Amino acid sequence: MLDCFVRLCEENHLTYYISGGTFLGAVRHGGFIPWDDDVDVAMPRKDYTEFLRIAESQLPERYSINHFSKKSDSIYYVPKIEDNQFRFVSTVARNTKTVNLWMDVFPLDGLPQNAFVRKIHCLHLLVLRGLYKLSLFDDLVDYRNKNRPWYENAIIWTAIYIPAWRIISPQKVMRRLDGVLSKYDYYESVDIMNFMGSYKFRSIMNREKIYAEGADYSFEGRMFRAPKQYDAYLKQIYGNYNELPPESKRNWHHTEIEV
Repeated sequence: MLDCFVRLCEENHLTYYISGGTFLGAVRHGGFIPWDDDVDVAMPRKDYTEFLRIAESQLPERYSINHFSKKSDSIYYVPKIEDNQFRFVSTVARNTKTVNLWMDVFPLDGLPQNAFVRKIHCLHLLVLRGLYKLSLFDDLVDYRNKNRPWYENAIIWTAIYIPAWRIISPQKVMRRLDGVLSKYDYYESVDIMNFMGSYKFRSIMNREKIYAEGADYSFEGRMFRAPKQYDAYLKQIYGNYNELPPESKRNWHHTEIEV
């Protein structure tokens, strides 16, 4: 899937970076983190938008795009390239469901430079992300994850016992979230972020220092693009990224291969 994605990007002159756990896997393991179950890539918003426009017509037939802009019943703001030939059982949320093998394509978005405006912008995004998660609580939220701020855990347990979130329209929230994230152009911003990834504001990085220059990294015997300043990137996201997590935290997507 990653090979096909990269080939599409190269043929259409689109910028991409392997991201998150995939980037960590390339640096620390030379490929997949042994207990990982997906691939993460990120693209500047302009390239991301063009990718969404052309992907369905240019990817092989076995792959599909699962995204709210493409499917009215999609629950995903972050597009998933799915391989329809392989299936997982996901128990990450309250609803156990069978899903296709996937890779995530994250948009990279700009931020306002003014400190006050940035605080308002980030607060707005947090509210919208929270509403998005609540609107699809039974399908998306890992309610067993304790590695959250206390206030997020309080909201989650409130949602379990007082399910007022069922009145929220996920499609409306995703459209609003898309508009707010797109407000500040990637190429005109000093700082950019991958807000819809797992690390939210920890992903805020100086565009010129981290993303202006890329480099190729070996991943499962292939070469893929990522920020050249890998140490600064990975330290900001993971801290001591060479330290392996305990075994109890190595299947945080809660997935099993369907048999």
